Amino acid sequence: MKLMKKKRPFSSLQIDIPTLNEDDFIDQLTTHSGSTLLLGMFTAEDLRKVLEKSGIFSDLRQKGIDDFIIKINPLEDFDQVLKVYSKKVDYEHLLAELRLKEGEICPHGGSELIADFPAARILSIEWMMMQNPFQDFPTPFSGLPGQEHPGLGQARRVLKLIIAYCRLKNLDGVVNFPEYYHNAYLYRHVFKFYNPAKEAEFYAVLRDIASLSLTEMSWAVNTSCVIDQRTGEAFEWLSDVQIFPLSQSLQKYFQSPGYIDRFQQRYETCQFTFDKEKFKKIKT
Repeated sequence: MKLMKKKRPFSSLQIDIPTLNEDDFIDQLTTHSGSTLLLGMFTAEDLRKVLEKSGIFSDLRQKGIDDFIIKINPLEDFDQVLKVYSKKVDYEHLLAELRLKEGEICPHGGSELIADFPAARILSIEWMMMQNPFQDFPTPFSGLPGQEHPGLGQARRVLKLIIAYCRLKNLDGVVNFPEYYHNAYLYRHVFKFYNPAKEAEFYAVLRDIASLSLTEMSWAVNTSCVIDQRTGEAFEWLSDVQIFPLSQSLQKYFQSPGYIDRFQQRYETCQFTFDKEKFKKIKT
């Protein structure tokens, strides 16, 4: 079955990545940091030490995965992607892929919805994938939507490292764009959607199809088997800005009466049902 491509709507939040002036440009070209340093700070060897110290590599070794190769590849000017392989540099041996960007996030366009949202310096998780390429799923619906292989079980440790970097740099928070419903579910305890209506919609779906497992829940959303009772149409998951607030100003936004009131109003009006028969037909 072909997976639906998830949509990311035009957000009322804008992420501005700082531009380099001429002196910065010359300096980066001279030191080659634009192509060899992740976030302008970390070499592949630095990252190897961090991943060893965090216990990530030792845990993977216990699973029979070893001989780690770390690559920092440039995507465009001063934008890199981190890739970790086992034994060989090709897709069949790819364990993890991570793309991060540091910048500023602020409201624009005069949206009343986020009138109280403060400008903030953040780290944006543009892309993160972790997999065990040496294992496969027994059936297409055994894994989560978008997964080609089972995960590595290291997401919590990686997030802790990301948070540690943010605290080191005095950043206000971490931004994530959950491509699938289960991505938002897995990070729900520490991340919140900046849009209270989106946060309410997410939790209303969770409330109304809570009898399903996470895998069933995510596939039900992904295959249009969750119905919005207000419209009678299939519920469509749209990715949007999800934030882990670290600074007091961001935390206050999510704790504000305005955010809580708008969340509650939307949460109480949302109602969803699960089309069990359609889901059965799709799975067979």
